[in-house]
Amino acid sequence: PPARGLLRLPGGARGVGRAQRVPPEVALFPKHAVELGDPNILICCVSKFWPPVLRLRWLRNGIPEFQGVLDMPFYPDRDNTFRKFSYLPFIPQPGDYYDCQVEHEGLAEPNFFGDFSEMFWGFFGNFLAHFWDFLGGFFLG
Repeated sequence: PPARGLLRLPGGARGVGRAQRVPPEVALFPKHAVELGDPNILICCVSKFWPPVLRLRWLRNGIPEFQGVLDMPFYPDRDNTFRKFSYLPFIPQPGDYYDCQVEHEGLAEPNFFGDFSEMFWGFFGNFLAHFWDFLGGFFLG
């Protein structure tokens, strides 16, 4: 879901200037279909933001999670905005939920994205995993 207050410029964000802040859009999804007890990876994709400065952190059941987190560098997009990926290895357990928290100067306050929990681990998790496989696993191989 897009972050609140997303600014869309005609023709993309080509006219993004140094003083202009463009808040991020964030998507959270699993690499593979989610099965309880099977190791997997959650992917937090932050895109269409400027400037390329943000804080991203993972939460499991509301508590910061650091173990195994892999943060990628900022990647420039053709519209002069940026994107960033973060990966969290996890083993789904009953009752667990995961959030990707993003802080960016284009947002009025830190936003939580995801709330990836059991209720999504059925159809939604399988759909996203198959979609990811369709894309060829571009970043994770």
